[in-house]
Amino acid sequence: MIRSLSFVVLYLFACVATARGDSPFPAHRVAGNTYYVGSTELASYLITTPAGHILINSSFEETVPLIRGAIESLGFKMSDVKYLLASHAHSDHVAGHAKMRELTGAKVLVMVGDDKVVAAGGAGQYLYADSRWPACPVDRVLKDGDEVKLGGVTLIARHTPGHTRGCTTWTWKESVDDKELRVVVIGSPNVNPGYRLVGNTDYPTITDDFKQTFSLLKSLPCDVFLGAHGNYYDMLAKHERLEKKLPGNPFVDPQGYKAYVTLKEVTFAKKLADQQAAPLDEGAAAEQLRKAGAEVTLTKGHVTGVAVKDLSTFTIADFEALSGLVHLKTLSTSGEALNDNTLSYLTGLAALEDLSTNAAQFSDDALWQLTLLGNLKQIKFFHTSLKRKDFTGRGFASFASLKNLRRLTVAGCPFNDEGMAAVGKLTQLENFRTWHTYQTEAGNESLKSLTNLKSLHLGQRLRRYGGASNAHSLTDSTLDVVSQLKSLDTLTLGEQKFSIEALAKLKALPNLKRLELSQVDLPAQEIERAQTLLPGIQINWKPVTAEERAKLDRLLAP
Repeated sequence: MIRSLSFVVLYLFACVATARGDSPFPAHRVAGNTYYVGSTELASYLITTPAGHILINSSFEETVPLIRGAIESLGFKMSDVKYLLASHAHSDHVAGHAKMRELTGAKVLVMVGDDKVVAAGGAGQYLYADSRWPACPVDRVLKDGDEVKLGGVTLIARHTPGHTRGCTTWTWKESVDDKELRVVVIGSPNVNPGYRLVGNTDYPTITDDFKQTFSLLKSLPCDVFLGAHGNYYDMLAKHERLEKKLPGNPFVDPQGYKAYVTLKEVTFAKKLADQQAAPLDEGAAAEQLRKAGAEVTLTKGHVTGVAVKDLSTFTIADFEALSGLVHLKTLSTSGEALNDNTLSYLTGLAALEDLSTNAAQFSDDALWQLTLLGNLKQIKFFHTSLKRKDFTGRGFASFASLKNLRRLTVAGCPFNDEGMAAVGKLTQLENFRTWHTYQTEAGNESLKSLTNLKSLHLGQRLRRYGGASNAHSLTDSTLDVVSQLKSLDTLTLGEQKFSIEALAKLKALPNLKRLELSQVDLPAQEIERAQTLLPGIQINWKPVTAEERAKLDRLLAP
């Protein structure tokens, strides 16, 4: 367990939405002509008018079909969206802008400070320097107080910087039962893990910007309280009240708005005071992490490597120390304390190239946070989420935006065919390894899209899944799929009894140089025959022991 008793309280101050993520959620009316058309946690809003519609936030590129489905479920048309707006220029709100603009022809309006980031596909943003998405032309650059008018509705753009330079809070009015309601969609008042409020040479005005933002937010009249993420305004609970048809509109919550702004201002003030009292010192952070049991590597005075063999003693303070290591390139962790909640502390590690986790407890909906680490080249997931029922690997689909990602390992976890379909979208991969998961033979079809793959390691599935026998993930038929991966130069196959005829199919791979057969139960003469059938390919194999054969028989049993 994390030893800090204040975990729950401190997590309320955490700055990146982590609880749910990018899962479908029922579209619903908020008030008047304002509708929620986002996912479970990434908020998008549709404001309808007789002259067309206004959409706030596109979320990820992969979320665009979800938003489209939500809009159409309400009886509206995507083609009627005339203006596309944004809360702020982070990937979880604007990465889908280019696709949405292409589908709708909508004009894209972005606040000054974020306009160049959107137009450059993520380049130039503070902290998440390597986070990238499809660039989107900006048709109009907004400034504080600018109005967006359509069909009798007027939205006002309020510049609330700090979270990003162009963070925008949107306000407008709705008329319901002859009563005027003032709607506010907060852009974000959050100080993310890794944000520096003191001595920030990349964003020198960040502290003054946050102060300006809180001053403005406190001055805004608000009846209907909304935000860039549903958890800002407790959307799930309020929607549940809506579904139960309880009296009143649950989204009318002026006191909730005031309480939220106050909470976030207190959080900001505490973070500022902490940083003023103890400016960032990598040496001090390294010493704190060592005391927590971490192995720390220093290169020219900077922490470039951290390995934590046991996270059970890690406190929130330790995660905070980790979050400020902007030169960190390699991170290895083991333990359940890395989870949906604490994953946010990694999002500021902009230099991170190699992440290895063991026994982490993630949901699929939290994995998008890793897309903020645009410099990632390798991710390893070992024994992930074995205690959860909301992980299949489908969240890996968001990694398509990690253009530098080349190597992915998934082993010993409830990764299944849905997860393999997500991996199939990661066409940038050059190395993929998986074994001891819940994937089946059918999932291997998704490998066909990995046309840049140079190295592939496939092992057998876990035998039991949900209390029932699980179909094999590695059979002779697997090699029909593998033989189509023409870029492969190294192939590892493990824990199966292949026929020589199946292995001979690998002759179709023009670049294959090495074949590793691990715990493959074949007679030595059959291996010699395979070598004859596969000239030019080095086959590495050794006979299985009696103990290994017994284990293999159990693994392959129905």
